[in-house]
Formats: sequence, structure tokens, C-alpha cells
Amino acid sequence: MTKPIGEGICVHCLRYVDKLTWDHVFPVSWYPHRTSPGIEMWKMPACHECNHAYGRMEENLLLRLAMCVDPEAPATKEIVQRALRAVDADAGRNYKDKLRRYKKRESILRNISSGDQISSEGIYPQLGERWGRPVDQQSAISVKAESFAKFAEKIVRGIVFIQDGHLIDDRYQIVFAALTPEGDRELDSSFRDHGSIHALEPGIVVTRIAPESDPCVGAFRIEVWGQFRMFVTVQLRA
Repeated sequence: MTKPIGEGICVHCLRYVDKLTWDHVFPVSWYPHRTSPGIEMWKMPACHECNHAYGRMEENLLLRLAMCVDPEAPATKEIVQRALRAVDADAGRNYKDKLRRYKKRESILRNISSGDQISSEGIYPQLGERWGRPVDQQSAISVKAESFAKFAEKIVRGIVFIQDGHLIDDRYQIVFAALTPEGDRELDSSFRDHGSIHALEPGIVVTRIAPESDPCVGAFRIEVWGQFRMFVTVQLRA
């Protein structure tokens, strides 16, 4: 349950509300256990409705991504184990908790395809088959593109607010992209030469390119757990 922190403007929906809550820019459950206790977990003010909606979306996205990342990588090993426990009915504390975990598991299973059922299109860059397994031993899980876009947008809104104290209002357009490795390499030099790095390692590293004339405008490369990247641009609407 989130505690109210007073009145103000929600970073997400930009509404003025009587009771704001703190919303973590990068969800607490997404931080690996080996994250340094000295890391400041960024927080931003959000209305209860947005905080709750993002919380449900992030939980759902985490469960699916945990099935796609490397289960032995240091940054994701515990993430995978945590996700597996979340869908294990036997780990439930009581009947209600067991039922909730069971329903999560069933939802995951309904969205898994295997072998020849896996489409060759729409596979997220960096999250495809990386272990050289034959097709009949491969599995894939469907994830809504909207979930990636909303999660990336949340991080961008949070960084702009925390670093510059600005809200990205309706004058701006936020565009998400999942670039291929080739597209990633084409942009790498620009981010390396002109970007500033905001790191909460080993969970997240954000590289940001922003002009001095307008801190809300810019390009962002968001790397999660060292496993995959998201790209976002913020531009003034035409």
C-alpha cells in the first residue's frame, strides 16, 4: 500500500491531486538483490491511480521478461528465481495467496508458444534464442509492445523530473523503439560521445542526450539488467 505524501501534480497523468504517492522510477522488485544498499532508488510523485496501474503492469511485465533473460547471469539470476516463486502456488502463505500465484502461472502458460509455433517476427532484440538450442526445445512468451513503451516512458518521465525538475507535458511526444543490433550500433557513438549516464547498476543504466535549450527534449537509451535495451525520443509536437 502506498502512503500519501501531500498534494501536487502527478508526473504521469499531469493531474493536480490532493494526495500524491511516491512511485519508484525503476520498480523495487526489479532491483537484483546484489544492488548496493548505497544506491538511491529514484522516486517521483504520482497519483494513486497511476501508481497502482503502473505497479500491475510492471509486475506482469517482470514475470514475462524473467522467462526470457539469462537465468545464470549475475544481474538476473535472482530476478528469475523471484519470478518463479511468484507463480509457485506451493509457496503461497495461505489459500488466497496460493490461488493468486496459481492464476499468475496459468496466465503465463497461456501466453507461451513452443517449437514451430514460435513466430519469427516480433521477437524483441536481445531477447531471442541465445543458447543455440534446436527449435523443438525453444519456447517464447508473448509480451504486449505497449508494456515496453509505457515502462520506458515512465523511466524517461522520472529521470527528467528528478534530474531537471520538469514535467513532460502534452507539448511533447514520447516515442519508444526497440532497435535491432544494427540500429543500436549506429547510435552507439552518439550516446557514447554526447550522452550523460544515469546508473542504478546492476539493474538499470540510462544514457541520455539532452540539449541545453530544452531539457525535456532528448534521446534515451535504457539498458535493463545488461540483457536488453529500450530507446526513447522526446520531441516537441509539430
